[in-house]
Amino acid sequence: MEAILLSKLKADTGHELQEWMDLIAKESFEKPTQILHWLKESFNVKHGTAYVLGVIYFNDRKPVYADQEGLLNKQFEKKEELRPLYDELETWIKEQNPEVKFGICKGYVSLLAKKQCAVIVVCKDGVWLGLALDPNEDHPELKDAKVLRVSEKINRAIQIQESSDLNVLAEKYWSLAVNRFS
Repeated sequence: MEAILLSKLKADTGHELQEWMDLIAKESFEKPTQILHWLKESFNVKHGTAYVLGVIYFNDRKPVYADQEGLLNKQFEKKEELRPLYDELETWIKEQNPEVKFGICKGYVSLLAKKQCAVIVVCKDGVWLGLALDPNEDHPELKDAKVLRVSEKINRAIQIQESSDLNVLAEKYWSLAVNRFS
């Protein structure tokens, strides 16, 4: 979303990114939501664009999602020991379904078939795979994904603690989520 909004920023608002950053710097904002409200009220900037500009301003005036590897590495600050497990999960997913795309966000990695079918979330207690399963199907052995605080579509979650957990996924749940959106 950030890249799309920035590509249309001049056409939609009349200002380039640097111009907006300079205008914002003349004010005294303490958080991005203050910028969002100011831009909407003072310049009629659309909500999504105002939000992105506020977040960029507080990210040292740099786009947040431009450095994908940096975003991913930040998820492992203070949890470096989980990176090998994440890497193994990423490799496993790519082997299962090479067409699945990885979208790295600030707090999670979104997995997209034609639509978002899953997420990977790194938490204090491990690497979690959140799945968008049919809400009408019961999967009592899976956890409720609300604890991951991601998309409402993601309704079930599995904690990946070791490589053998990937075999359980292969047999049951991963293919259900991917096939639902393929």
